[in-house]
Amino acid sequence: MTASLFLKKDRSRPPAADEDPSTSSVPYGSPGRQTANLSLSQGSYSNRSPTRSQTVPSSPASSSSPRSTTNRYSARKSVNTDPGWKRVSGNLNTRDELLMSLMASEAVIDSREYEILNGEDVDELKKEYQVLTSRLGALTKKLALETKIRDAALSLSKVNASHKKVSKQTSEQLDAANRRVDSAQTELWKVSDRVNEVNRRLMEHRAGVLGFQVRNMEKKMSSSTEDSSESNRSTLMSPALSSMTSVSSSSKGRFDGAHLFAGHADAIVPKAKLSAEAAAAEITALEEKLKAAKDQLTESGKKQAEMTRELSLMRLEKQEVETVMGMDLQAAEETIAALEKEIPRLEELNEEVQTLRKEKSAWEEEREELEERGRQVEILQARLMDSEARTGEAAGGAERMLSELREKTAKQLSEKDAELARLKAERDAERAEWEQERQQIEDERMEDLARLQEEMERTREEDETAVAEANQELSTGLATLQSMVKTHGIVLFSRDSSLKGLLDAIGTHIETVHGKLDGHARAEAEWEMARRKLEDDVRAGLDHYSDVIDYHLQAGVEPIVTLFHWDTPLALHAYYGGFMAPESVDDFVHYAKTVFKACNGRVKAWFTFNEPRGFCGFFGSNQFTFGAILPPPLNVSSAPFHCIYNILRAHAGAVKAFREMGIEGEISFKSENFIGPPWRANSTEDAEASERRTAFQIGIFADPVFKTGDWPKILTDTLSPEYLPRLTEEEKKDILGVSYLSRPSSAQD
Repeated sequence: MTASLFLKKDRSRPPAADEDPSTSSVPYGSPGRQTANLSLSQGSYSNRSPTRSQTVPSSPASSSSPRSTTNRYSARKSVNTDPGWKRVSGNLNTRDELLMSLMASEAVIDSREYEILNGEDVDELKKEYQVLTSRLGALTKKLALETKIRDAALSLSKVNASHKKVSKQTSEQLDAANRRVDSAQTELWKVSDRVNEVNRRLMEHRAGVLGFQVRNMEKKMSSSTEDSSESNRSTLMSPALSSMTSVSSSSKGRFDGAHLFAGHADAIVPKAKLSAEAAAAEITALEEKLKAAKDQLTESGKKQAEMTRELSLMRLEKQEVETVMGMDLQAAEETIAALEKEIPRLEELNEEVQTLRKEKSAWEEEREELEERGRQVEILQARLMDSEARTGEAAGGAERMLSELREKTAKQLSEKDAELARLKAERDAERAEWEQERQQIEDERMEDLARLQEEMERTREEDETAVAEANQELSTGLATLQSMVKTHGIVLFSRDSSLKGLLDAIGTHIETVHGKLDGHARAEAEWEMARRKLEDDVRAGLDHYSDVIDYHLQAGVEPIVTLFHWDTPLALHAYYGGFMAPESVDDFVHYAKTVFKACNGRVKAWFTFNEPRGFCGFFGSNQFTFGAILPPPLNVSSAPFHCIYNILRAHAGAVKAFREMGIEGEISFKSENFIGPPWRANSTEDAEASERRTAFQIGIFADPVFKTGDWPKILTDTLSPEYLPRLTEEEKKDILGVSYLSRPSSAQD
C-alpha cells in the first residue's frame, strides 16, 4: 500500500479589479470630458443672472463684533452658489444628437430677449471687467489682511484683559480694526456687485449674438434644403432638423475595453504565479516594509505636527510682538503728535516774548526820552540857579517846580524799571520752564525710540532664530523623507523632491502596498480555502486506507505499509525538484508522521522507501524525462547522488519520529541486494570492478545505515562533494542504526 500525502497548491493570483469609473481620470477630448464641459456651460448660461436682492446682503449700519463681521462676510461669499441645487443625473452624453438639438433650440429661444450691445460698449465692458477683477482681487487681499489684523487685535485684547490701562487702549484698537474690516467688506461688496453686473451683461450679449447667428443659419439652411416647404417653421424644431440632416451616420467610438497587445497603456500584463511559501514570504516582507514605512511616516507626521504647532506658536508670538510694537509705535507717534500740537503754543509764547521785547525797546526809548528830559531839567536847573541869584522869589518857585518834576520823573522811572524787571523775570522763568519741558519730552521720545528699536532688533533676532530652527527642522524632516524614499525604493512620479512631493509619493507607495497586501490577503484566503478542501480530500484518502487496513485485519492478513514507492507528487517535482532538493526531507517527515498517527496500532511493519537506489538512478538516465526538469545546478551525473543523500536524511527523520511518537511495530527500508559476480574469478580488475559496483549499488545505503554511518570509502575517493554531499557528524549519528526490523528485507522478499 502506498499513501501519498504531499500537498501543493499554486493558484494564480486573480487579476486586479477594474478601476472605479468614478475615480478614473478622463483624458482631454474624451466623451466624458466633453460632457462635463457641456454641463458646466449649460449651468452658466441657463441660470439667469441673480437680482440685486439675491446677491447683495444688507450693508452694515454700524461696527459689529469680529464674529458677526466674519459671519456676515462668509454669508456674502456663499450667496452666489445655490446650496439646494445638486446634480442628480450623471454627465450628459454629447453623442445624443436629438437631445443636443433640443437643448440648442431651448437656448436659442431663451436668448431672444437678451440685449445685443455694440462693439464699443462690449470693449468698455471688457475693460471695466478686467479693472474690476484686479480691484476685486486687491480688495480681497486687503480684507484678508484687515481680518488678520482684527484677529490679532482680538487676541491681544484677550491677553491684556487683566490690565485696565492697556485693555482700554487695546479695545480702542480693536474697534478701529473692526471699522476697517467693515469698510473693506462694504467696498468689496460694491465692487463684487459691479463685477457680477458687468459679467451678466457680457454673458447676455454673447448668448444673444449666438442665438441670433443660429437663427440666421437656420433660415439659410431651411431655404436651401426645402424650397417647397413652409417658411414659418418653428424655431424649436429647426436645430434638430438641421442637426439630423447634417449628420448622416454616427461614427464608431473607439475601443474602450482592455487591450491585450504589448506596449499599450491599458494592456493587461500577465503576472507570474506565486507558490504559497513565496507568497507568504513576500507578504511578510511587504508587511515588514509597510510597518517600517508606517512607523517612519508616523514619526515624520509627528515631527511635522510638532513643527507646525511650534511654527504657529511662533507666528502667534510674532503677531503679538508686532501688535505690541505697533501699539508702542502708535503711542510714540501720538506723543510726537502731541508735541507737534504744542508747537503752536510755543510759537505764541515766542510771539509774546517778541512783543515784550518790543515793549521793552519802547520803554527804553521812553527812558531815554525821560533821561533827555532829566538833562534838560538839569540845564533848566542850572539856568534857574543862575536866575535865582537874580531874583530870590522867582528862584524859590522854580526850585519847587523842579523838585516836583524830579520826584514825578523818578517815580515813573522806578515804576517802569520794576515792571521791566518783573516782565524779564517772568520771561526767564517761562523760557526755563519751556526749555526744561522740551528737554524732558525730547529725552522721553529718544528713550521710547531706543527701547522700541531694541525691541524690534530683539524680535527680529528671535524671528530669524525661529525661522532658522524651523528651516533646519524642515530640512531634517525632508532629509528623513528622502532617506525613507531611497531606502524603500519609492518612485517619485512627479520628479518633485519637495516635502509635498515626497509625502504624495509615500502616500501613493503606501496605497500601492495596501493594494498588494489586499491582493495577497485574497490569495491567502483562497489558498486557505483550497488547503481546507485538500485536507478534506486527504482525510477522505486516509479513511479509505484505514478501511483497507481494517478489511485486511478482518481477513487475517497482516498489513505492511510502504510510505514511498516512487510516487513523488508532480507538483513537488515541478516546485523544487522532489527528492533532489533538501526541502523534501521535512515534507517527507511530516507526511510520515501523518500516516503513523492514522495507522498506529493496526500496522506492525513499516517501510519508508522501496528500492531507493533504483528510484534515484532514473534521474541519471536519458530513458526518462527526469533529466529535463532537474533543479539547478544539478545534472544527470550529480542528481542521483543528491537524491540518495536526501532520501537517507528523510529515512532517518522518519525513523526518529517513529521512535518519539512511540509507534508500535518495526520500520526499515527496502533495498536492492543484487551483487554482480566478477566476470573472471582470477582477475583482480574484475574483482575490483565487482566491489566498486557493490559499493555504488548496495554499500551506498548499507554502509551509512548498518556499518560505519558514512559513505563507502570508494565513493568518497571517486566522487567530489559537488556530486556526493558529505555527511556531517550529526547526520551520521541520525542515520546509523535506524533499521528496526527483525530481519533484513530485500526486494526479493
